[in-house]
Formats: sequence, structure tokens, C-alpha cells
Amino acid sequence: CCAILRNLRGSFPNLCGLVFRDHEGVVRGHWCHPGFQDLGLGAFLYEVGVRKSSPWRLPHRIPEVKDALTSAGAGPKAGHLQGFTFDQLGETLDPEEVSIIKDLLALQGSADELPDDCGKDDSHAERSSLALPSWSQLVAMHASAVVVEEVREDVD
Repeated sequence: CCAILRNLRGSFPNLCGLVFRDHEGVVRGHWCHPGFQDLGLGAFLYEVGVRKSSPWRLPHRIPEVKDALTSAGAGPKAGHLQGFTFDQLGETLDPEEVSIIKDLLALQGSADELPDDCGKDDSHAERSSLALPSWSQLVAMHASAVVVEEVREDVD
């Protein structure tokens, strides 16, 4: 969910959560970023990897780093890295990665209160100023497309 939300926020910076719908448009669930401390270790490491000046090759690097952190005593949530001594990991993490980890763990908030870029991310330089359409607008657009398609079939 972190990856999907991050990619969508590249175009829609005011988006703060995801709504899961089935093929009929029925809402099946919601997800908002819980805050970096409450992410599972794998999701948190995704957040670290995409913020590197030369991003990680994803998802391949995540299990390697996760295994090293777990072997060194890290818990299942990113918040368990608070106060963690990264020196014991040897060359698993470089100084930039350790810095990103500490910066993200220092951020407070969740969902729309969470700054997701530490003020340092220019990977999404062009952002849409358009508002996201509401669900009813999306349904109406879909219905219009279906009607147009049915008319075309009748004409043929």
C-alpha cells in the first residue's frame, strides 16, 4: 500500500489514503498511512529505499536488509528501530540509509498529517493541481462510456 500511495501522491499530493473497491464499486476496505513507526519492517524499508539518492533495486534489497536487521534484534515494526545501534550491521546499511531511517522515524503523524518526503524529495516534481474526481463522478464517467459503447455496437 505504501508504494501505491506514494506513486499516486506523486500526481495527487493531497491524497492521504486508499479506498479498495470491488469490480462493482462496492467499498471493501480503506488504508491510510499509519505513520512510519507503525509500518511493518518490510514496508518501512520500501520507504527508505525509494528515498535514497540512488534508489534501491526494489524489491530485491528489502529482504536482505530486513534479514540483517532482524538478525541484529530488530522487531517486526519500524518503531522498534528507535534507538537501534546500526553500527552492528557492518556494511549492510550505508550512512545515507541510516540517516533516512532516523529522519523517517523522527516524523510524527499519520494519514494526511504525515509529511512523506522529509522535505527532500524531488522525484515527483510535476504534480497535478486537479482535484480527484469523487466516486459518483467516476461512476458517471464509466456509465457514459458504457452507453457510448452500447450505441456503437447498435450502429455496427
